[in-house]
Formats: sequence, C-alpha cells, structure tokens
Amino acid sequence: MLKGDTIPQLLFDRVKTHGRAPAVREKKLGIWQTLTWSQYAEEVRKTALGLMHLGVGKEDKVAILGDNHRELLFTELATQAIGGCPVPLYPDFLPDQIAELLRRSDSKVILAYDQEQVDKVLQIKDQVPTLRKIIYVDERGMRHYEDPMLMSFSQLQVIGKKAVEDGESKVLEDIVYSGRADDVALLCLTSGTTGVVPKLAMLTHRNLIFSAQKWIEVAPLSANEDYVSILPFAWIGEQIQIIISILGGVTYNFPEEPETAMSDLREIAPTRIAGPPRMWERIASDIMFRASDSTWLKRKVYDIGMSIAHDIVEKQLRKEPIPFYLQLMRWIFYWLTYRPILDKYGLKRVRFAATGGGALGADYFIFFRALGVNLREVYGTTESAALGATHQGEDIKVGTCGRPVPGVEIKISETGEILIKGENVFIGYHKDLDSTRRTLADGWLHTGDIGVIDEDGHLVVIDRLGDLMTMADGTKFSPQYIENKLKFSPFIKEAVVYGEGKPHLVAILNIDFENVSKWAERQGISFSDYADLSQKPEVYELLAGEVTRINRILPEKMRVRRFTILHKELDADDLELTRTRKLRRKFVYQRYGEILNALYSDEEGVDARVQVTYRDGTTAILQSRLKIRRIEG
Repeated sequence: MLKGDTIPQLLFDRVKTHGRAPAVREKKLGIWQTLTWSQYAEEVRKTALGLMHLGVGKEDKVAILGDNHRELLFTELATQAIGGCPVPLYPDFLPDQIAELLRRSDSKVILAYDQEQVDKVLQIKDQVPTLRKIIYVDERGMRHYEDPMLMSFSQLQVIGKKAVEDGESKVLEDIVYSGRADDVALLCLTSGTTGVVPKLAMLTHRNLIFSAQKWIEVAPLSANEDYVSILPFAWIGEQIQIIISILGGVTYNFPEEPETAMSDLREIAPTRIAGPPRMWERIASDIMFRASDSTWLKRKVYDIGMSIAHDIVEKQLRKEPIPFYLQLMRWIFYWLTYRPILDKYGLKRVRFAATGGGALGADYFIFFRALGVNLREVYGTTESAALGATHQGEDIKVGTCGRPVPGVEIKISETGEILIKGENVFIGYHKDLDSTRRTLADGWLHTGDIGVIDEDGHLVVIDRLGDLMTMADGTKFSPQYIENKLKFSPFIKEAVVYGEGKPHLVAILNIDFENVSKWAERQGISFSDYADLSQKPEVYELLAGEVTRINRILPEKMRVRRFTILHKELDADDLELTRTRKLRRKFVYQRYGEILNALYSDEEGVDARVQVTYRDGTTAILQSRLKIRRIEG
C-alpha cells in the first residue's frame, strides 16, 4: 500500500508506480472516457496551478457545488495539493444555505458546476465578503453571463497549463511534499439532523487516510476494482471512497448525469458500492414491486427462489452447514432469478457492499444478502471520518453494525451514548468551539447515538440520543425501528411514527409514488398528481393492509393504531429531511403537530396546510383534507 502524509502525496506517488493504469472514467455523450493515473495527476496539477494564480494558497477554502463529475474531483485534490481546504456542498442546497456555508467557511473560490448552480451563487455572492471567484464547468447557457467574478474551468486550466509550460510544476511539487498529516484536508458537512445548516467538521489528512486504510484492511482489494460515484461529494462516505481509490488503485467512475446513474451503474457493474439506507431501500422497493407486477409464472419463480435464498441466509447467519440440496437449488435459482436481478441493478460483480449513515432495517439487510450481495452494516459519523464498526469477514450478525474496526476504540457511556476514539476522530468544528468541546469531551468523540455492545462484541445502534420515546405507560421505544419495518413495504416511501406520552402509536406516511401509481393504473384508478393519488380511498385501503401486515410482526405496544397519508413527500428543501435523507424528527413533529394531534382524536380527517419550497427557492402553499385511518385488531 502507498505511504504518504497527505492525499495529494498519495496521488503523485501512485503515478510513479502505476501511471498507465486506468484511474478515472466518466461517461460523456454516451461514451466512457478513461484517464490514466498520469493523466489524472496532470489534470490536478493544471487545476492546482490555476488556483494558485487566482491567489488561492495554504489554508484557503474552495467550495465545490454540483453533481458528481471528474472536474469536482480534480478541484478537490488540487485545492489540497496547494495546502488549501475543499468544502464540498450538496448540489440541492438552496441559495440561503449556500451563502451561510460560504460565509462560515470563509470560502475564497467556489466551483459551481453549471448554470443552475451559478445562478444560485450569483444571487448571494454579495453576502459573502471573502468570495473572489466563481468557476463553472458546463458552459451551456453561460454565453451571455458577464459578471467579472465568473471564470470557466477551461480558462482556469489554460492558466494552469501555461504555468506547467513555464516550469512551475516543481514549485507545486515542493508545496505538495511540504504538506503534513495533521493539516486540515477537508471541511465536511455533518448530517444536519440537529440544525437547519450543517456544521463543518475539520478532518485532517491523517484522519481521512487512516480511515481509508482501515476500510481496505477489513475489506481487502483485488486487481481491477471499480467504484461508481453516485453519492454526493459532500457525504463523508464518498470522500473516503476517493482516498480508497487512490490507495488501492480502484478505478473511479462517474455517471453522465444523475438521471442516468442507475443505467450507468449497470454498464460498469462495480466491484465495490456504498450508500445510505435510502439507496438500498429504493432498490429493494423497486425489485419487490417489479416482481409483484410480473406474470404469474415469474412471480412464482421469484417467490420460490427468494424463499430458498432466505433459508440459506438464515443458516449462514446461525453458522449452520448448508445442505447439498439447498446449495444445488441456490445454483439453479442464481441463474433463474438472482443473477438477472443483480445484472439489472449493476450488482452482479459486487464483492463488497456497505450501508451506512443511518439505520437499514434487518428485512432489507437479509433481502440483499439473499440475492447474493455481500452487504455489510457500517457505523461511523462525519466526525469519525466514516469509521467505527462494521461486519468483518464472515462475522455477520443481523441487527448489529459488527465489531469495532482494528485501531478504533468504541465504548458506551453511562447514559448509553456511543463514544469513539482513534486516529480517525476529527479535530473539531470550524468556528464552533462550544460544539467542539461538547463533542470531544474527555478525549472521546460523543456521537449523539444510543447503543449497546452485545455479548459477541457487536455494536447495536438503537437510535439518536434525543429520538428515543416513552409512552404513557412508561414503555420506551425507538420510532426509527418501527419506521424501518413500515418502509419495507414497496408502497411506503417514508414513515414518521409518534407516541411520546401517548397510550398508543400513530404514523404519518408517504406513498412510494412510482409504485403506487403503477398499482393504481392496474386497478383503473384515475389521478392527477401525488396529492390526488395519496388521498384516494383505495390507496388508504392498500396502506392499511400493509400496516396491518407489519403490525403482526411487531410487539403489541409497538403497533401503529391510526395513520394518515401526507399529501406531499417529505423533502430536504422543506427542511424535513437532511441532504442524506435522514428524518429531521423534531422539526417534522413540530411542523405537523396539528396532524399528530388529530391522529389522537376521534376525527376521521384533518385539514392540512403546508408551505413547500422549490429548488429555485420559491414557495407555495399546499392544502388538502387528509383522511385518518384506524387499524382494527
């Protein structure tokens, strides 16, 4: 494995030994274009020298805003190469959120990928006194923009190329190799569950490289590995994958557009894949609905094949031998059922798959392992550089996140909070000393998550510290656990369970519009849009059946007694979800307090009036009469 104190040092060292090997691949106009490690480093070199000529230097911040493309990668490594610090932002941030983060980070330059992102930045640029330059990559629609702060990425690289020709590469190389492991390498956004605008976690090169090395240690690499970048650059999980690709020589693939990501994923068929629970839930929901929507014969083959696969997984998890007849049946159904499904979703070559950043229900976990996906739970936070615990080797236990990764200490505090210590732990929040002191108290990272370490040494994450609830009779419960059960239905996309101080539980549900709309079409039910479909009596009956089915497998006190279907999807732009699609629970409870109160009344419906925010920042009011459905029995 490569050795280096900083991420750019690792990149330039890899060129010396593997310069001609494929490093970065991106689909442009339908054609996959490949760059070698030498070409990758050259792009970083030109970008770095261009930034230097714009006045970016050591400890300066460069914000990055846009969907995943290779230019974002080059800009991030280039910023680190000259001793600066990249600040990746989520591409669906609203202008006010962008302004707040640019001010807080003191960003000097921002890479705004296309016209949409440029328009957001131009709208708020006067609110950011440190901002000097706005660089854009996609030049479509930019011809008549004349703001002096604007510069195209191609212009930046022309400056960098001339600097290379003028012999400035040696200057850059000296700067790169003067970097130190404890330099801040990244200002990474936290999940934002506790606030409207996320905090900025300061992660050093040491933190990030240590984390990547440990992930390679617990999930060893082989030759010709591929990874597809489908998760936002602002997510810490994606940042660690960038470093793993450099350390292990993994080819880093970029889809053409977010809309083509799943089809591009299928074309590459990566060997490694990682994603938050929402990604795995979406794939599972789509598979289950397609199976239910197919012919009688295909449904039967699918049901038999999955039943056999579940039996095998259960035996494997109990470490029991697999009878020969089951092994034979698995081989037969691999070709009949599992492989066609895996191929359709780009998962047929996956050797290592990870889910992290939130809780994935046990049902989903078993579902993917039954299909043959080597899925493993990962526990880590932004502040721990995505490193903490995971399933290692064949030591898989459903409902846990596995054992602590070697080199990382995990313990449970007296209050049940998960604490972490190791070289992966960040050095603090940028410009937030109070939060830093609380989070790093007593030399341990206080995660804010509640958990236990079981008798086998596996970490069990229960919920967020502030999200556990107590019913009127004193029964404690985790709403997240019940929500995950509900979301395993292909017709339920989101669920919000409530019961604090109440005699029973209620829920606000979001339908999975794609699946429910197809179901409605088959039933001959006409509808105009999401709000109309969600309030159809037939849809309430459909979801009542799903809630009843799920209630049967829950303890009696944990069963949902009444529910309603929200007339809009929960959305990050409305601050109901974080940008990684975690529920901002306290905000949602407050926002929909009247609906929750109505669910505990004898009313059969409630008038809902809610403001929604669109991607351009404009707002509108949605009104609807929501039905309330009681679950009998």
